[in-house]
Amino acid sequence: MPESMSSLFNQYGTLLVFVNVLLVHLGLPIPAVPGLIIAGGLVAAGQLDPVLVLAAAVMASTLADYGWYLAGRRLGYTVLRVLCRFSLSPDLCVRQAEIKYERWGGGLLLFAKFVPGAALLAPPLAGILHMPCHRFLVYAGMGGLLWAGTFIAIGYALDVQAGTVIAVLERVGIYTALATATMLASYVLVRLLHRQRRLRVVEAMRISARQAQHLLSAPAGAVLVDVRSAAARNLDGRQLPGAMVFDVDELEKIVRSIPREAHVVIFCACPDEVSSAHVTSRLRRLGYLHVSSLKDGIDGWVNAGLPILAAEIPA
Repeated sequence: MPESMSSLFNQYGTLLVFVNVLLVHLGLPIPAVPGLIIAGGLVAAGQLDPVLVLAAAVMASTLADYGWYLAGRRLGYTVLRVLCRFSLSPDLCVRQAEIKYERWGGGLLLFAKFVPGAALLAPPLAGILHMPCHRFLVYAGMGGLLWAGTFIAIGYALDVQAGTVIAVLERVGIYTALATATMLASYVLVRLLHRQRRLRVVEAMRISARQAQHLLSAPAGAVLVDVRSAAARNLDGRQLPGAMVFDVDELEKIVRSIPREAHVVIFCACPDEVSSAHVTSRLRRLGYLHVSSLKDGIDGWVNAGLPILAAEIPA
């Protein structure tokens, strides 16, 4: 290991682990696993204290998760909308996180850090769905311990030659790094352009809460369809009067229950209304000529001052 890097890791290894893990769990697109594995190798070499390294990683992980939990608790799905601005597949990530939360509850936090996408979305989702604070901290701490401990243990067991790894990284050179960054940026740009095209299509399907209310009160009437996940419905507590409830994947049930000539208004509580837009698009392809997505989902309805049922959100 070059002397400068060696001194840096010997003197500040635990602090570097803390900062690295904290930044990763705050959402910066940098890796944490290589640093944990290298830290495990330094522990095996007797250069770092295993208790301090593990404590630093768990503390940083839990601190960042708690920040996202509080944001979700106070700002609701707005937090996920913000996070999705930096995600290439927000609809898939959010939906999968909701499904996993519905299935595992707080247990999702135990393994979320091993699942791409879920690591950042699970803490604010727990806040949005009003998991008790003490329970969240226990699960988040245990999840951080399992995650960090696993990779530190791998580095320790393999007795990673941290100096060799760092030396190789230093010899990679700026040109190789620039080439890698260029390829990554090109990939991200293509995905973002694809997403923007899809969002323009989604925008054309949206109607406001006032427009939806007008349709519902018209003589011909309209059908409200709630495609939120079961976890979101149960823990959010808000419902729209007369809304039919279907899972986003229960297209056959929707077709059997609602005639094609009906005016259907789909709503959810997900970022950019991706679930409702998905169902709206599929129903249009099946011959439903009058089907729309409720702009801003259930929050748009509530913000417009329109009536809801079970309005109290669990504390």
